[in-house]
Amino acid sequence: MIITQSSKDENTEEKFSPAKVLGEISKRGKYYKSSDGELVVVFQYNGCFKTYDLNENRSSNEKLFRTIYKEETGLIPPNELLTSMIKQLCAETEIKGEVIDIFVRVGWTEDAVYIDMVDEASSFIEITAISINVYSNKECPVVFRRRTGQLPLPKPKFGKSIKLLKRFLNYSDKDDFKLLVGWLLGCFSKGPYAHLALHGTHGSAKSCTAKYLCDVIDPNIKRFRPFPKKHHEIAIAARSNYILTFDNMSTLYREQSDTLCRLSTGDDFGKRTLYTDFDESTLHLRRPAVINGIEDLAINGDLLERSIVMNLPEISSDDRKDENEMNKEFKRLHPFILGAFLKGIQSALHNISTTELSVAPRLIDFVKFVEAGSEAFNWKQDSFSMAFIDNQDGSAQIELDASPVGQALWQMMDKIQEKGTGCWVGTATELLEELILYRTEKVKKWPGSANHLSSQLRRLSPVLRKNGIIVNFSRDNKGHKLIDLEWEDDIEWDCEYEDEGPTLKY
Repeated sequence: MIITQSSKDENTEEKFSPAKVLGEISKRGKYYKSSDGELVVVFQYNGCFKTYDLNENRSSNEKLFRTIYKEETGLIPPNELLTSMIKQLCAETEIKGEVIDIFVRVGWTEDAVYIDMVDEASSFIEITAISINVYSNKECPVVFRRRTGQLPLPKPKFGKSIKLLKRFLNYSDKDDFKLLVGWLLGCFSKGPYAHLALHGTHGSAKSCTAKYLCDVIDPNIKRFRPFPKKHHEIAIAARSNYILTFDNMSTLYREQSDTLCRLSTGDDFGKRTLYTDFDESTLHLRRPAVINGIEDLAINGDLLERSIVMNLPEISSDDRKDENEMNKEFKRLHPFILGAFLKGIQSALHNISTTELSVAPRLIDFVKFVEAGSEAFNWKQDSFSMAFIDNQDGSAQIELDASPVGQALWQMMDKIQEKGTGCWVGTATELLEELILYRTEKVKKWPGSANHLSSQLRRLSPVLRKNGIIVNFSRDNKGHKLIDLEWEDDIEWDCEYEDEGPTLKY
C-alpha cells in the first residue's frame, strides 16, 4: 500500500507512522560488533545479504533505510528521526551486540575458509577439507566488510594446472615460481604470513608480477599504494584491504620494517578514537604484503626472516608483451587459475593435521600450510620448504652485504680464524674500536657509540648465525657487559675476558 502526504486517517497514520515503519525495518537486520569496536548490521535486501557499517559510514545506513522506507511507504523518512534511530542502533549494538570477527575478502571458521566474491549477489566460496562450493543469495557463516576499490572474483572453474599462472609472472627458475605460488597459497591460512619482496631493475615487471599474483584472489582497482607515513595509516589500510601492495619503494626505514614485521605475525595497532581526547581504538591486524623496488629493500633481519625475497630478471625488448593483451588473457584464464588455488586450499585443510616438516624454518605455520596444500600442485614433499629455506639463506647474505658493521665484523672474524683462533670476547666499546680497523673509508650508518653497536649486533645476530658467526651477550663475574663472538663449527674455543681487554685463546 502506498501512503501519500494527504492521508489523514488517524488509524492509518498510527499504523504507518514513520517511527513504527523504521522500527520494523530495523528489526530485519542482525547487529554485530568486532573486538576492535566496529559496529555492523547484516541486512537482507533484494534477496542478498550485505554488511553495512554502523559507526563508520553512517550515510550508507541512512541510504539503506531511506530506500526501503520509500519502497514500502512511498514517502521519505524524516531526517532527524532516521539519524536518531541509527544512533540508537549503534548504542544498543555497542552494549548488547554479539562480538564476532569481521573479515575482508578471506575469512575462516574452525574447519573452513570463506572467500568473498564481491559481486551483486553477495556470492561467496566455501572451502572445506572435502568440498568446494559457491553460494549466492545466501547468508555466509562469516561476516565480510566490503571496501571501495574491491573488484569481483570470477566463478571458479576446475581441471587446469596452476602452471597457467606462469605466463603472467616474471621469475628466474622453477623454485622461484614455486615460491610465488606458495606465498599466495599461504595467504589463505590464518597466519602468520610471509611478505613478498620483489626486486629488480627497470623493465623486470615487478609491478605486473605483483598485480597478476594478487589479483588471483584479491582484485582491487587500487592495487598499489605508497607506504603510509603515519603508523595508524597502515592499520587503516590493512583494515580495508586483504593484501597490501607497496610499489616502487626506494627506501624502507626501520620503523616501516618493524611495522611490516608486526603485520606478518599479528599485532595491535592503536589510535585516538574519533571525537575523544583520551579513548584509544585498538585494531588487531594480520596481513600479507608485497613490497617492490629497484634496491634490495628488506634489509632488516627480522623482516628478512618474515619475507620471501626475489630478484626478478630483466625482460628483453623481444620478450615484452602488450599489457592490454595480457589483461584479456588473464581475464580468460582467471577462473581456472582461481580454481587451481582453491584445490590447493582444500588440500591444505585436508592434510594439515598429518603434515610434518623435515626442518623447522621461521614462519613454520605458514610453511606447513603451503606444504599441506602442495599435493594439489603435484610438488615433491618438502620441495617448498627447501626452496623457502634457500631463499632465507640468500636473504641473510643480502643483509650482511648491506651492513657496514656486518661486513667489518665478518672481516675481523675471518682474520681471527686465519691466526688460529676462533672467538673474540670483550666489551662493546672495545669491539667498536676493533671494527674501525676493518671499516671502509666512506660508510654510512656507522654506530656512533657502544650502545648503538650493541643494538645493531642484536638485530644482525640471526643473519650472522646463518653465516656461521654466533653472537652472545653476557656478563663476567665482575659485572662487565660482554660480547662473545665465535665461529659456529666443531672446534671448542676457550675465550674469556680479562681486565686488560679482550682476549683470544685457542
